[in-house]
Amino acid sequence: MIPSTILSNNIEMPLIGLGTTHSGGYYHDAVLHSINKCGYRLIDTAKRYGVEKQLGIAVNNCSIPREDLFLCTKLWPVDCGDAVFDAFRTSCEKLQTDYLDMYMIHMPQLPDWIVDQKETKEKTWRQMELLYEDEHVRSIGVSNYSIDDLEELSEFASILPHANQIEFHPWFHQSDLKKYSDENGILTMGYCPLAKGKYLEDETLCRIAQKYNKSPAQICLRWSVQQNVPTVPKSTDSKRLKENTDVFDFELSEEDMDTLSSFSSQNRKIVDLSNICQKMSLPDGYKLNGRVFGVPEDNERMQKTTLLAAIIGTAASASCGSSGIPFRFEVLPSGQPVLGCGSPTCFGSENGGKDLRHDSNFMAGPDGDDGFFREGDLARVRVRNSDAPAQMANCPREFSSSSCSNPMTWVGGFKASESGDLSLQCCHYEGLRFAQEVGRPVVHAGEVYSGGEVLRDGRQTGFDAISNVKKITSGNGDVAYELTVTRMNCLPNPAEDSNEVSFDIQRDIGRILEKVGETAASGVQTNQIEADQRLSPSTDVQSDSYVTPTESDPQETVEQFVQVGEQVVPVTSAGYYYPVASGVPACFTGDAKVMTPSGEKEMRDVRVGDLVLTFEYGKMVYTRVASWLHRLPETKAAFIKLTTDHGPEVSMTPQHFIYKADCVTEELDLVYAEDINKGDCVMVKETENNLIMTVVTAKSTFYETGVYAPMTETGDLIVDDVYASCHNVIKTNTLSHTFLNLATAMQQKVRSILGFFEETGHLPASSEFFLNIIDVLLPHKY
Repeated sequence: MIPSTILSNNIEMPLIGLGTTHSGGYYHDAVLHSINKCGYRLIDTAKRYGVEKQLGIAVNNCSIPREDLFLCTKLWPVDCGDAVFDAFRTSCEKLQTDYLDMYMIHMPQLPDWIVDQKETKEKTWRQMELLYEDEHVRSIGVSNYSIDDLEELSEFASILPHANQIEFHPWFHQSDLKKYSDENGILTMGYCPLAKGKYLEDETLCRIAQKYNKSPAQICLRWSVQQNVPTVPKSTDSKRLKENTDVFDFELSEEDMDTLSSFSSQNRKIVDLSNICQKMSLPDGYKLNGRVFGVPEDNERMQKTTLLAAIIGTAASASCGSSGIPFRFEVLPSGQPVLGCGSPTCFGSENGGKDLRHDSNFMAGPDGDDGFFREGDLARVRVRNSDAPAQMANCPREFSSSSCSNPMTWVGGFKASESGDLSLQCCHYEGLRFAQEVGRPVVHAGEVYSGGEVLRDGRQTGFDAISNVKKITSGNGDVAYELTVTRMNCLPNPAEDSNEVSFDIQRDIGRILEKVGETAASGVQTNQIEADQRLSPSTDVQSDSYVTPTESDPQETVEQFVQVGEQVVPVTSAGYYYPVASGVPACFTGDAKVMTPSGEKEMRDVRVGDLVLTFEYGKMVYTRVASWLHRLPETKAAFIKLTTDHGPEVSMTPQHFIYKADCVTEELDLVYAEDINKGDCVMVKETENNLIMTVVTAKSTFYETGVYAPMTETGDLIVDDVYASCHNVIKTNTLSHTFLNLATAMQQKVRSILGFFEETGHLPASSEFFLNIIDVLLPHKY
């Protein structure tokens, strides 16, 4: 029998357990052998590994009672915050258990789209504590936490972690962290105890192994457990599985323990988590690569499922898959919901715009399929740089959520019962980082809502996706569905050097515009809105109806917004749904300050011809405001606020460019504001004659009315003492200024001839159109 250690709450944990990481695949027979024949009772896994469901079958089929096992799994960072309970329930369902012996937070890092990371960490740990207090878990812990991480957690924790699982082996054992944990009653638990076998042929290790007549692997495991560190080696070989437990019939001498510990001077860390945030959206179990062997059909569960279906009726399921976005929702007269999926040009592909996944799934019913994929989308060629990152959603296999409340998720699919209740598949996508909720239409039987691509002045700028679905029952028993519609940016990736345009896409857009024109001519309402009719964020959206347009002002400029797909199909609910947030320009706030020769001015008070401070050729100079790219006092937009350790704060929209400095070389690069993170470096004004590099200490987002984007003759300026670019969407200064100089001259000539001397501010529609052409057709860099 494998000995145990005691947690701070007097719960016993075995000192040797079975690791089940997704590297190397999953072998069902090996798991059963380890439990039934080798005496393993601690099973360590994680949602991320993608094998919880297979382990659940093993736990259900093994010969050991559930109460004699110690099941430990982990919460993945994308489920932190409000999704902890849902993630816990899903893990328990997969593992076929109604409680866990230990539930851990997999790592302290959070996705970078979470703005208030400390608040999310506090909320996450409080929910972990509630799971423990309500006896859903016997212990709670963390993984990969440093001393700093543990100290931060202790500031708000009512219950300290019972364990911290870290990389722990003779070549990397973090002795200071273990000492801190011991002093605070936190058990150190190890993973990767054999350093993935990389150093098992070490001459000194082999000499010690020969001395005790043990294998080098057994010496490493004994070194861990002799320090009261439970550890979880992984193996699929029956001989090694047994060998790994035979480490309790001898004891290493103090001298040999010290010799093994001295290996850490080589600091051979095995697991690199430095770029883990870039991998958080990858599918769970992605390293398995389909290598799951020997898992039998779970006959007992299938019988229960069949019986349950006989009682409550069968449930259909529709899923857009990882290359599809839900954009259309129809309720047939029979009450059956139908999901429409699309894959726009800005989404759906693996790295470099290749290898779309054909993993959508729809079920046939008495009224037809419960979903469909927009024709031709998956066959369309994506033209992207070869090193462009993947643009795919991470979709769980299960339909287990009652609501997709995470702002980084959409309804990738649903499972509908005969009563109309929906179990949702919530797919996570990083591209929703700066998406905005734009409406909550209600769809009744016989009605349809359709979103899709949003075009502004003939150019695609966004995509309206269905991010949540809520069943509503009226007083007379009729069922309807309230949709939450979110608009995501649908532009080429900022990291690409050029924005190439597929000719097929252009023809598609042309056909759509013709279709809209024909429909409008026939009397069907299209999405035409006044310039100031833009919705504010979701708090201002009425829940149970569409947003009804106000009476138009004939003096206001009318902008055309068109949605691709089936936008022109009239919606039979009251009112109209408007794509109201597309084309929100990249700008500064109205209260942002610039320096002029006569003193500071707020951005809203700046006029064409004013001189404003900038930095050129190594010194501070004044540059003339040549024109306005955008000057929209009544437009509401999302802004990013960057705070620096030298004090200056600057706010700009997510896709406005700012100069990011290399914190070592001070080399400057233009990046989107949304890509500046805490710890990055920017340039701020130190004196009247000099810039200094400083570190960004905080990043937050907010909404504000009034957006302003002046264009100076140099293409940059000092705003709120921070060095920033005038540009948004396009990086190049040369070409845009060549055009702006011409446009400005023409504008002044027209005003002179026609007598228009009052400054209107916003760039004329024709000028803006040609700037957009520059943006679409020409590369970012020269």
